[in-house]
Amino acid sequence: MKNTNNIMLHMKLKNAVCTAALLAFLPASAFMIVSPARAGVCFLPDCDLSGTPPVACIDCKWCEDHGYYFNCPDGTAADYSQTCFRDESYTKCTKEQYCKNKGYTKSAQSCYDLGPTWYPKDKCPNGLDLYKSCIENRPQACKDNGYVNNCSRPNKNEICPWDSSYAKCCNDTPSNGCPDNSKVSGCESGAIIGKDSCGYECRQCCKTSCPAGYAYTDKETSGGTTGYIKDGTDYCMHCTKGRLYKRKENPCTGYDVCSAYGGVDNGDYCYSGSLKKYSKCLTECRPGYVEWCDTPVTDCDKLGYRYNQAACDGVPSVACPFDETKWFCEKKDYSAIPKEGGCCGYSGCGYNAMSHSSDSYCQLDFGMSCYNKCIKNGYPDCNDMQASCRASGGTPVFDKCNMVLVSYNVLDAYFTCK
Repeated sequence: MKNTNNIMLHMKLKNAVCTAALLAFLPASAFMIVSPARAGVCFLPDCDLSGTPPVACIDCKWCEDHGYYFNCPDGTAADYSQTCFRDESYTKCTKEQYCKNKGYTKSAQSCYDLGPTWYPKDKCPNGLDLYKSCIENRPQACKDNGYVNNCSRPNKNEICPWDSSYAKCCNDTPSNGCPDNSKVSGCESGAIIGKDSCGYECRQCCKTSCPAGYAYTDKETSGGTTGYIKDGTDYCMHCTKGRLYKRKENPCTGYDVCSAYGGVDNGDYCYSGSLKKYSKCLTECRPGYVEWCDTPVTDCDKLGYRYNQAACDGVPSVACPFDETKWFCEKKDYSAIPKEGGCCGYSGCGYNAMSHSSDSYCQLDFGMSCYNKCIKNGYPDCNDMQASCRASGGTPVFDKCNMVLVSYNVLDAYFTCK
């Protein structure tokens, strides 16, 4: 848009010169007007209404020669901060001013400065790097940074931070980088023990050592004469023994211990642990079995069955026939014996009681066996410590051997109680 005020001022100046000449009553044929703006010459009869002289405009020519325009070329607009000092109706014409006049004011860099997901939109039609607005385009940002959304196996370690549906493609084979005995697929029932190189979960295929309690095969938890069934459906996949389960006593629902006269031997029986139960009980004494003719004492406590099964584990024991939760066993007082820690005489560590491969050193140094020296040092017998753990309802777990003679401190094995 032209500067209308400057143009009107310029026209008024030229008209004022011609009018002044007429008012002075000078001869029209001899009078000349010099335009202070354009330095042109016009005889009064030749002045048109706009005051534009018919001869060449010296100031106009100078402005045009120095890059100023009266009418701007297409795709440009007048920058009125840059006018020709010899004729202010001439200005510099710029593409930038054209864009700004039409609302294209955003540079590409100003959009990029808003963040990695921002882009310029609607470029100025004259080709200059100015835009109408900035828009956010997260998918485009992902694409521009090498992420795609059509991988058959996306890399979970390289997900696009702006749109999780885009990722880098995983070029490694599945399970690459998984720990030993584990895979991404094929061992779905195993525990998650890590991830492969592309972030997929690795599941354990088998274990060389199962957690405490997972020690029984299908056959050992199948009921029948085993007396036990599976305690839950989960299992540990052992590398050599296959599936190992926890177990519990078969409840034998519908069967009875038949404690009064015994059971009918019809082949229909059930074992609950080591206790045999029958589908039908005798109602009178069987011939030749006079022990059933007297009414038996059924109070297990009076009969000496005072412990639970765990407390009798590892020593000779028997369950009460009238209450399978009560057991009898020859049981030490383990209250003063620790349940876990170092102990003496564990056979799995190379010596048992009085014999040991290093006893010659113990005899030479101490005048006694390694076992006796270990006991003298204040450590309990390994069997007693394990029995103490079981008496408390726990399970002793062997940790390690420690057959070292350091500062004459003879110690055999370590156990913990779980």
